Amino acid sequence: MVTAGSWFTVCASCRTIRDKDGSWHELSQPLGTHEEALVTHTVCPRCALRLYPEFYAKLVRRYPEVFQIEH
Repeated sequence: MVTAGSWFTVCASCRTIRDKDGSWHELSQPLGTHEEALVTHTVCPRCALRLYPEFYAKLVRRYPEVFQIEH
């Protein structure tokens, strides 16, 4: 459910969204349909590894809660 002021974090590369628990999911419907939704962007762990392999190990060490790929 989207409430006024809800923030969505979207991967700038693959456009998956991060939930409140930090898990990444496919976007089930366009966010444009939620007029109250606020959107910010980042890069999900899978895209970070694919796009920036030379920096990925540093990201995991610095931000382990964000950049661990779920198996």
